[in-house]
Amino acid sequence: YTPASHAALWRVTVAGGEPVRLKQPAEGESHRWPHVLPQGRGVLFTVWRLGASDARIAAWRDGHAEPNVLVEHGLHPSYLPSGHLAFIRSGTLMVAPFDADALRLTDPPSPAVVVLLVMYPALVSMLNLLLGTTERLARPFFCVRSFETTIPSA
Repeated sequence: YTPASHAALWRVTVAGGEPVRLKQPAEGESHRWPHVLPQGRGVLFTVWRLGASDARIAAWRDGHAEPNVLVEHGLHPSYLPSGHLAFIRSGTLMVAPFDADALRLTDPPSPAVVVLLVMYPALVSMLNLLLGTTERLARPFFCVRSFETTIPSA
């Protein structure tokens, strides 16, 4: 989690306890919008610098000195069950095949949805939920689902 907009990433165990800072951002940067990878393989986050147009998507794992920068000019990363990284770039939802073990993209990002008219985190979360059973995303990928789809409650 991030306790403030200009702060480092912190971790706290499910059982509670004292928060532990994971990585201190460089001067003039902050780490925002963390997304923990399945099986604790690492965390995706936005490296915020001067603004949205200068933000980057990075991945970090315990034991690594520095995060891997995955994408320039990206915000709000989310890992999809299909093995893809989803993120926002200039109002466009982008997807890219992602190797969660190696913390790297396996192919360049491509547009998934061209125009977003809702808040970014909400859309990425909804896309993650809706694509939970999708086997593979095609490039470019356009999400077409019936509104009759039943979304299981938590």
